[in-house]
Amino acid sequence: MSYTKLVIDGHVHYYNCYDPERFFDAAITNLEISFRSNNSKEGNLQKILLFTEGKEHNNFSRFKNNGIRGHNFGFENTKEGCSLILTKNSEPHCFILAGRQIVTQEKLEILSLASTHKIEDGLPAKEVVTTLLDRKEITVLPWGVGKWFFKRGKTIKKIVKEYHSPYLFIGDNGARPSFWPTPKLYDISKEFGVRVVSGSDPLPFSEDTCRVGTFGFTIEGRVSVDKPAESFRNILLSNKGSITLFGNRDNARQFLRRQLKHRLNKFKLLQNLKP
Repeated sequence: MSYTKLVIDGHVHYYNCYDPERFFDAAITNLEISFRSNNSKEGNLQKILLFTEGKEHNNFSRFKNNGIRGHNFGFENTKEGCSLILTKNSEPHCFILAGRQIVTQEKLEILSLASTHKIEDGLPAKEVVTTLLDRKEITVLPWGVGKWFFKRGKTIKKIVKEYHSPYLFIGDNGARPSFWPTPKLYDISKEFGVRVVSGSDPLPFSEDTCRVGTFGFTIEGRVSVDKPAESFRNILLSNKGSITLFGNRDNARQFLRRQLKHRLNKFKLLQNLKP
């Protein structure tokens, strides 16, 4: 019996240091491999990239306006402003859904998926979450290195316990290495009906160009070609127990190397900004 699954990278960034051809080729290939290696059943699949762009990036609009092009890939509009179809050699291969990453007053990150609405950075986390949930937007509290400890960890825990919304999710990602224990917040979130989604969360250096699609989640359903964002939201909200996570985590050496490089790049950027 034929069935359809969505295979999704739920935390995608595209940076200017990436080669677009390699990035989108990797996305298509990695999502296919991730699905086939974790599913014994044969079936149809639809690939989805959930972009989570910070205030300094608006690459989704560049894709939409053909500001980023490749030799073999292109983009087709849908009947929504927050979704695109990625094509390769004029054949549809993947859906791209817009989304935002908001940095709060506490320096926590909050993701708004399948949406083009913007919220300014620097607001308290609870205010950001309240605004997003009032809009009925898919709201994700993603794991981050060192960001769920102490006071910030208590803030996340409080949000999980206080907000009883089907639109609220916890986010796992490929940045959490294999030696890092599963955060207790995952168990707490389960107690309160807050589900976990995941994504690759690539970093802004060229070596991470092909990381997209290596980490994410699958869910049963079929999205509309005309309105993929709307149908994705409906599928995610209606499937209470069918989310399956996939991906291989970095070992200690890989994790430390990536984090060191990321912090060195940040330091260089700050040095360049000094008068």
